[in-house]
Amino acid sequence: MAFIDDSGETSVGAMIIFISSILVAAMLAGMFIQVANDVGQQAERTGHQTIRDISTGFDVIGVNGDRNQDGNESAESQSTIQVITIDVQVIAGSAPIPFSGVVVWISDGNNVATLVYNETGTSAEHAGATTFVMIPIRDSDGSLDNGTINAGDIARIVVNTGANATALDIGPNVTVHIEIIPSNGFRCTRRHTAPSVFTNRYVALS
Repeated sequence: MAFIDDSGETSVGAMIIFISSILVAAMLAGMFIQVANDVGQQAERTGHQTIRDISTGFDVIGVNGDRNQDGNESAESQSTIQVITIDVQVIAGSAPIPFSGVVVWISDGNNVATLVYNETGTSAEHAGATTFVMIPIRDSDGSLDNGTINAGDIARIVVNTGANATALDIGPNVTVHIEIIPSNGFRCTRRHTAPSVFTNRYVALS
């Protein structure tokens, strides 16, 4: 009986298995590296978004009322506040905030107004039932002219609370709830109360 030497076939088979193992390991390594890169990029994006959300927002400097809606100095002041002005700046370390994405929520306890930015408005007369107006107070770089507030800027948010606009009823001792909500970042929540007696046209809300 003749003897058949198959050691060569065994070596070829082992080599094929070895090469296949290397290819599979390389493919798995590539997959793991890609997954790790994707996870790392997602974590970086999430980190940037989180930092922006917790460090971006408004700081309210002052809130005042005006009992004369049309701005005419000779007009008789009304018994309720007709216009509310909210002076704001960005908090320390905040990214620039475009007013185009800002929502102002304001309530007198019985009525609620949800307002968005009227970019063409320049006075209280241009603020309405669904819009507010922004007036630059301090703008060193001209960003407020383009509707964006930066560090160092001061802007005045103007809300028309008269009967022809939001119809908020803000008389003496009424508490006003205000929320300023940017598109990115955290909302600024304030509560101010009108004085017990109105003696002047302009009213400071404490």
